[in-house]
Amino acid sequence: MTNSNIDSNSTSQSGMSKNLLSSVRLLSGIILMLPFVVLFRLSCLVLGKKRATKLAGSVVGKVAEIFVTFTIPKMNSGMDFSTFIDRAIKNFLSFSILYEVKVERQTDKLVEFRILNCPFVEGLKRLGAAELCKYACAADFRIADKNRMNWKFRRSHSLGTDGQCCDHTYCSLNSTVALEESDTFT
Repeated sequence: MTNSNIDSNSTSQSGMSKNLLSSVRLLSGIILMLPFVVLFRLSCLVLGKKRATKLAGSVVGKVAEIFVTFTIPKMNSGMDFSTFIDRAIKNFLSFSILYEVKVERQTDKLVEFRILNCPFVEGLKRLGAAELCKYACAADFRIADKNRMNWKFRRSHSLGTDGQCCDHTYCSLNSTVALEESDTFT
């Protein structure tokens, strides 16, 4: 077997692995979001679409908030921000079976993640309930608000709203990082 055959075989296996991982992510999202979409569809029949969206959206948002607490570590009063960053990176990457996550930028005062796929958003969209995505995505800001005494948060894109990516940036409160004018932290 020549080197080119070995390379093409590993490329083929890599492509199969990516396809399998994409399928696992999509299937996970569909399975996890199906009960909420059923709630939404049944509620539409009784309450109308507007009220059903608010009802199912609030449930999706609460579940998403619980899930986000597994990725964003609690920052104890004695914890320095670099420890928070290390734990956040470890937590985000531990969910790589579900999400494609990259650490875009990291300093001792800031970490920026780029999430390229979200099984929950993809599941909601595939199940025809894209209007619930914004409720799931709002959990990031609710967690940030609860931690405003510990760190700042910025997200300018969301897979559930504009579909480009989710760009999460966590910044130390005492950071002097120069931010672009378009960056808004909460």
